[in-house]
Amino acid sequence: MRKFIILFVCLLSVSFSVDYVFATPRDVQFHWAGTAINTLIENKVMLGYEDGRFKPSKSITREEACCLLVSFAKEQGLIQENDLYVDNAINFPDVSSTWSLSAIQFMYKNHIIETDKDGKFQPNTLLTRESMANLLYGFYKYFGLLPEGDGSLSCPFTDIESSSAKVPITLLYQKGILHGYEDSTYRPANLVSRAEIASVIFAISNLEPVRPTISLPDYRVINVPYISQLYPVNAPVGCEGTSLLMGMKAKGYAQGIGLYDFLNNMPRHESNPEKGFVGSPFKADLTKKTRTTINPPVLVAYAKNYGNVADFSGSSVDELQAEILDGNPVVVYETMNWEKPFYRYYNIEGKQKRLLSNNHVILACGYDKKTNMYYIADPYNIKNLKGEDKYWINGTTFEQIYNERRYAIVIQ
Repeated sequence: MRKFIILFVCLLSVSFSVDYVFATPRDVQFHWAGTAINTLIENKVMLGYEDGRFKPSKSITREEACCLLVSFAKEQGLIQENDLYVDNAINFPDVSSTWSLSAIQFMYKNHIIETDKDGKFQPNTLLTRESMANLLYGFYKYFGLLPEGDGSLSCPFTDIESSSAKVPITLLYQKGILHGYEDSTYRPANLVSRAEIASVIFAISNLEPVRPTISLPDYRVINVPYISQLYPVNAPVGCEGTSLLMGMKAKGYAQGIGLYDFLNNMPRHESNPEKGFVGSPFKADLTKKTRTTINPPVLVAYAKNYGNVADFSGSSVDELQAEILDGNPVVVYETMNWEKPFYRYYNIEGKQKRLLSNNHVILACGYDKKTNMYYIADPYNIKNLKGEDKYWINGTTFEQIYNERRYAIVIQ
């Protein structure tokens, strides 16, 4: 099969209002698609954001995907400039953007894409892996870049039998363009991320791989204004919000709000920490019947009202270290007094669920690569209520407990 490079610059420069840069983003060095992403960036095929990130997990829309493929066809000489024009005879009631209309019309006229039963294109609908397979197959078939086939050859995916994209998925898999997961599934309903698009582009390019490398110092301690969860505000189970507020103030955010209001305004839920803080951060549940905590996704959604924070859950310790060394404090879910994790069952919306019992959350605001030590701002300063509880903890202890759940929030 011919080798191609998809030029993504056109799509990015017109489809977003933020600025983009050609540089190795901080969030790709340890990413599974890091080499693919960095290779495309180094060759000015794709771009990162101005804040120094690529945002590999960010999903793409149908509109963006169509413009990407049309940009590819134009750059490779498969279509000419005069092939792209706005045809007033073709109307989509939900497409108002002039920059994308000609691309969408081109794809529609050539039967590469379809509308829904109401004639709508649904430009802002996020692209699924099933839709991506149909789109790629239609595109390559139109330009004669794939041989004909009925998809009857061997395919390892166990979950595509009823998929509308069974044949496209099978043929594109056989050509090494699409891949599945380790459990032999394709997961057609999953959304397509920027990382996945990058991996597909890289797979069909002839570019020499360029591994991502980022220059960072070996040592950094971030200046963090200490906030206690016990004095003068008494929030014995408010470690999550307190640690986050410390990190946000260190980055210049949330300057006009105090701890009490920050904690008091958090979303609440009667039993499920995935939906809000359970109970009250100002009162411990001595009966141990409720898991008084709030998990990263919902806490991040709340904190975004005050500053630039992101759910960093699932990140490796290498990624945590890179953020800290780059000057970004990280809220980390650990255990009280760094004890061995232990669990108990809690009532979560009427169902028993096993959760960590000795949960505690701190702010990691420093790292020494030579000694593998982390600098901690611990909001639970029980031994000195009017003092700061900041200390170094060895990496073995920190990382072992962190890896138990990998819950984290980064302040950028």
